[in-house]
Amino acid sequence: MSRSESSRASQRKQQKVAQQQQQRQQQEQEVLNQRMMQQMQQIQQISNKITQQKMNQKKFTFEYLGIESITRGEIMESFGSIRCILIMGPQSRAEKLASQCVTKLKVSKQYDKIGDSEFFSIYRAGTVLTCSHGMGLSSVCIFLNELLRIMSISQNNEYEIIRLGSSGGIGVSGGTLVVSTHALDPVTMKPEWVYYSCGHEIKQECIFNPQICKRLYTISKAKQFNVEYGKTVSAESYYEGQARLDGALCPYTEKDKMKYLKCLHKNGVRNFEMEGTVLAGICTRNGIKCAMLCVAYLDRLKQDTVPGTFTKKEIDSWMENAIDTLLQYIYQFILKK
Repeated sequence: MSRSESSRASQRKQQKVAQQQQQRQQQEQEVLNQRMMQQMQQIQQISNKITQQKMNQKKFTFEYLGIESITRGEIMESFGSIRCILIMGPQSRAEKLASQCVTKLKVSKQYDKIGDSEFFSIYRAGTVLTCSHGMGLSSVCIFLNELLRIMSISQNNEYEIIRLGSSGGIGVSGGTLVVSTHALDPVTMKPEWVYYSCGHEIKQECIFNPQICKRLYTISKAKQFNVEYGKTVSAESYYEGQARLDGALCPYTEKDKMKYLKCLHKNGVRNFEMEGTVLAGICTRNGIKCAMLCVAYLDRLKQDTVPGTFTKKEIDSWMENAIDTLLQYIYQFILKK
């Protein structure tokens, strides 16, 4: 082999060695980078875990629900799996419904009371909450503001709300179940919640979920209950707001009352109650499915109070029919999901 050939061979060998060394350095650098990346990920995971623990330990107070101190972790544990929230006026009715969810639907071994409030009550039975919100727009507004804040903290977006109500019928007989298609403002007669904040009038659209409404109607019909679809006027007061003649203030006549009630009936209104627009408005604003099922205790076109022709047993059976409808709804569309 000539000197020139020997020199070229030597150069090739040196180049090969240099390339191999460079490849090893690149491989070592890649391994080092991977290790650093893994360490950074581990540090990030530990940091996230610590942050999550601190967040879960943060405490909240919900004054009107009677919850003095509850951590985020406890909120997620208690409310994160809720799928249906049933709201109604009286505490006794909410507890009774919670009890029946246990005894009839077997959703859990027992129901638990959450909070200790003189205003509202919350009972949990499995994935169902039954709650009392008091009477009137202001009362249900306070209740829903605090409850929906809890549900937001729990990061639960998989629930729906149904209100079980008492109402005065308009053109429907006592004992009729009314599935509300719309909750109407008593002045504008539109499906909207009109309220005031910071000196301004605010109008919030009110939408009931048509699928839930249809299911409630179908179940009631299948059970051969007297049931109707209808628009609902959400009045601000029990006497004057619903054109009753037996209150302390009565700046209108029998003729005024009948003209108003007949106008409502002609426009598809089938009952009065006092919470629907707030429920539908707040739920619509927050993207929550909601509906309302009410018992009509009398026909306001005929009288202002429940007629004495019905016995207490008959009157009580009307609400039992509504409760039976809700229990069947939970069984079919909540528990079987």
